[in-house]
Amino acid sequence: MNKSSFFTILVSPNYATVRLGWVSPSTGLTYCGICLRAAVLPEVGAECSGCGALVARLFDLREGPDSIRQAWKEASLAASAYGG
Repeated sequence: MNKSSFFTILVSPNYATVRLGWVSPSTGLTYCGICLRAAVLPEVGAECSGCGALVARLFDLREGPDSIRQAWKEASLAASAYGG
C-alpha cells in the first residue's frame, strides 16, 4: 500500500471540469476524479486512460492547507486559460 501524501487535481479533456483525484485507502492507488474509472499516476501531465483527463497539479498534505489552495487555484486558472 502506498502511503504517499501527494494528491492530484485533474482537468477534463475539454478543460470544463476540475476535480480532485481519489486515493483508495486500501491500495493507495490514485483514481481519476473526473470519471473514476481508471488509476492515474500522481504526476503532472499523467493522463487517465478512461477519459483522457490530465493531472494538472499535485499537492502535499504535509505542507498544510495552503498547499491545496494554491494547487487548486493554479489548476482552475490553467483550465480557464484553455477554454474551461
